[in-house]
Amino acid sequence: MTAFYNIGSLVLGLAAWLLALLAIKNRQNKPAHFLSVGSFSACALSLLFQIFEVGNRVSKGDLSAVMDTIRAVMIAAALLVLVTVILNLFALTKAKSKE
Repeated sequence: MTAFYNIGSLVLGLAAWLLALLAIKNRQNKPAHFLSVGSFSACALSLLFQIFEVGNRVSKGDLSAVMDTIRAVMIAAALLVLVTVILNLFALTKAKSKE
């Protein structure tokens, strides 16, 4: 399960950024709001996978692995949320200026 949670989290995190970038590049009259909702949803699911991964390690009693990796997980989670918010704010601001 560890590989599933980690790979799933990585794929969903990249999807969050990709959807936000697609919202920025949106040249059609489609609302960027749908892409932003998808982006934030992928970001939330990515973070949820990391919570499940930590829970999985705790349930196995592998607390040393949690202590070794928790700082990196916290930094990666903060970076994921920060970049996702910035990209989506930019996309929504751009979409609003087109109206």
